[in-house]
Amino acid sequence: MTRTTPRRVARVLALLAAWASPARAAEFWAESAPVDSRQEATALRNELDLDALARQLEDGDISARVVRRLVEGQGWRYVLRVEGLDNKAATLIAAQAIAETGVSAGGWMREGDAVSPLGGLVEGVSAVDGAAGDGGGQPAELGAADSAGSEPVALPPARQVLRRAVRAHKGRTDPLELLEAATTVRFSCIREVTLADGRLRTRNRWWRQDHALRLEVEILEGSGVDSTTILTPDNRAWVVVDGTATPRDPTRTHEVLVRFGPAAVLAIPLGFPHDVDRAAAWQDLVVTGMVDWHGRPAWTLEPAAGPPEDEGLVSASFTDDDGRLVQVQWRTSAGLMRFDFDDYREVADGMWIPTSIGIWKDGAPVEQVHIEDLAVDLPLEGALFADP
Repeated sequence: MTRTTPRRVARVLALLAAWASPARAAEFWAESAPVDSRQEATALRNELDLDALARQLEDGDISARVVRRLVEGQGWRYVLRVEGLDNKAATLIAAQAIAETGVSAGGWMREGDAVSPLGGLVEGVSAVDGAAGDGGGQPAELGAADSAGSEPVALPPARQVLRRAVRAHKGRTDPLELLEAATTVRFSCIREVTLADGRLRTRNRWWRQDHALRLEVEILEGSGVDSTTILTPDNRAWVVVDGTATPRDPTRTHEVLVRFGPAAVLAIPLGFPHDVDRAAAWQDLVVTGMVDWHGRPAWTLEPAAGPPEDEGLVSASFTDDDGRLVQVQWRTSAGLMRFDFDDYREVADGMWIPTSIGIWKDGAPVEQVHIEDLAVDLPLEGALFADP
């Protein structure tokens, strides 16, 4: 009789527990459309720059291998598969990398026993005989081609991505027009500015009632003093510091206060729906690929003529699942500016804003903004705008 050791019992129990557990982590992989021979699939494997893909995904655990599949009516076919991927975004990026070898490719996810495609296929970017449209929608381990998934599709047209993004950013009214037409506006944010000698962190509270404005600046970190700036309904301007009110020029005060309001702080995401049909920067763009935006796939658009030599839009990225603008890169006379937009929420009818904004210049952080509050057409006390 064979003696069962405690270690062997523990190992068996661990295996049983793993098999019985319903919460297995999702598995992701990308694979090419089937080709006729192992040699063709191996050639695709040799052409795939797996090291570059690993660097792009910041994941050294991915691997690529050739898998054989029996396709009904066609016999044995072969696919190139990339495995060890962590999420949907990484999977679609891997599929795009496979497509750059010239064969259509798609992403797949397994949860439990269910396998599903991720967004169809990406069409190969160069000609490979038999590569496109030949039943590549079925993952290698499932077999028959008669249950194939999505048809191959090319990268979406830029106008399609932009029109979807416009719908995602506005309701019945243009966001900037909604702000301008509002009788009252309340806005609050925390701003962190990187300085040569440290960091300045402030909480800015901003109100508007018709023409009257009020700004309260509270120093949370760094040097400076708290202050309140007021532009009254009858066009008098004041700055209050430590209880002392000092008159200011109304025109100049208005210019300064407007720069702290939501139309200025959120100028890019709020202005995008208006600019997309009017501003030259948003014309003649092409979709150049997909990037991983914090685990979410996002389409990147760039000028068809290439990056601007002087000033202008370098790139813009929109998440695939909701169409929202998440990054803009803009070349200016001062350098390359990058704006990141995260954590969107709806603040008015169909008006969505990012509550987290990051600003970089030539790769160095400049400012972080966290939006705490934005509301329109709400009751405000007249005392907010009275003479101090």
